[in-house]
Amino acid sequence: MVFRLAILGGLRAFTTQLEIHKIAPDLKTVTELVQIVSPTEITDIMMILEAHNLKPDIHFFNMVMKKYVRWNQKKNARETIGILGRYHLNPNIMTWGILALAADTWIDAVKLLKEMDVLGITPNEHIMGGFLVNACRAYDPRYIVHLLEEHVCRKLKPDEVFVDRIEKFQSDVHKAMLDVECGREVRPRRLEAIVQTEEFNEYWMKLKLRLKTWLKEVGGVTKQEIPWGKDYDERLQRLKAKKYDIE
Repeated sequence: MVFRLAILGGLRAFTTQLEIHKIAPDLKTVTELVQIVSPTEITDIMMILEAHNLKPDIHFFNMVMKKYVRWNQKKNARETIGILGRYHLNPNIMTWGILALAADTWIDAVKLLKEMDVLGITPNEHIMGGFLVNACRAYDPRYIVHLLEEHVCRKLKPDEVFVDRIEKFQSDVHKAMLDVECGREVRPRRLEAIVQTEEFNEYWMKLKLRLKTWLKEVGGVTKQEIPWGKDYDERLQRLKAKKYDIE
């Protein structure tokens, strides 16, 4: 669909064609457009909604925020939440999960968690996992230590993905430290400077010590829930029964 839109000359040319042929897009079409345009064209998308008197739903804004996060325009993603009230919309659990991916620092995460607390929203593992993704990308053991404590305080049980990501973080950092010690090249290069800072090493030690008892305190690991998993399995069995080639 991206290539088809490009063939038509981009978003504005596409909307011009709609006007010429007197075709009114529905909300589903406009939401699909959000996923294939650049973030700079989101304003044009909003103009299309207004021109056709379409009321956006929360799914539309979730896609807008997701677009901003993917293009590393996380400030815009966070600011989008302020537009919801204009349309009498409330964020859903997917909204908070996307915003978690926009929380680059622990301070951002604390702010988001407080906003959720005010609204009575309990963070799930997809949200906590979003925070962890950012913590690991930033090689920030302090961020991770705080996330461990949030699990304990909120009585949240981590899933396998969360724990696996922490283990990979430990493995990557340990390798980087060995490479520095042996005079080898460190990848990514920015990690070489990070692992040699006093602050990093302070929280790196705290993280290692905290992990020794943390899993026991939170009651172990739970299997990651996949909402569509059962339905997928059922459809898979039906396809096999019909002898379709799905291998």
